[in-house]
Amino acid sequence: MIDLDQIIDTTPTIPDAGYYEFAKVLVNSPNISCLLISPVPETHMISTVTGEVGKMVGKDFELEENSFAKLMKKLLSETTKPIVFTIESGWKFDPLRKYLIDLGAAVFPQSDRAARALNNVAKGLLGWTGK
Repeated sequence: MIDLDQIIDTTPTIPDAGYYEFAKVLVNSPNISCLLISPVPETHMISTVTGEVGKMVGKDFELEENSFAKLMKKLLSETTKPIVFTIESGWKFDPLRKYLIDLGAAVFPQSDRAARALNNVAKGLLGWTGK
């Protein structure tokens, strides 16, 4: 069962490590079957850009050991539960999307698409019927 009353909305106030810590608690819970992680990539709190844009803002997720991207890579290696990501907000975040996709993660440009996909995962892979 998906409980929409239990959504945890922390964005855009937590740093990179906060996403990892929250997600780790959730994936380790026996009551959680899957996750949808949807950061606000424009916030200055997390490192979500790289290359020239990263140089301009002074943060580069490829160079930072504990960036959002690298912590999500770590999280994905620590669980077999399905995790779906939404990375909205334009072309500057294409490298982050590609990074996560290259890890084998499902990444969507809009959260409504991600939610529908996760619903299908829950129904198909996890046997959830919505009852």
